[in-house]
Amino acid sequence: MNNVYIPSGVPSGLSKNSDKSKIGANVIFKIVEEYFGIERTDLLNKSKKIYILYPRQLCQWLLWKYSAHNPTGIGIMFGQKDYSACLNSINAIEAYLDTDEKVVAQIEELEAKLIEIKNSMD
Repeated sequence: MNNVYIPSGVPSGLSKNSDKSKIGANVIFKIVEEYFGIERTDLLNKSKKIYILYPRQLCQWLLWKYSAHNPTGIGIMFGQKDYSACLNSINAIEAYLDTDEKVVAQIEELEAKLIEIKNSMD
């Protein structure tokens, strides 16, 4: 992670959500770490234990939705060999959003924190 450059924003017109200002990856990592009470090293390791896997998937989804990074860049941050592992995480969270109300509530809490931070940046 030390050698990965993480931009704090993106020029308008270049991102999938160009009408929204972006949130830095470190901010998203910190929010997920604090919410789940885990360390960044846990998020970045390849453990498939659900108490690590789910926060990692959620972190990747939040990075995809709120940061300037695409699945390839997110995959690199997490030490994945290609973008398909990141897409699997994104798709898993999207599936949870369609089927699990507790996940929807959790994500709404996390998004509220992100929006609060974003508004304080504007």
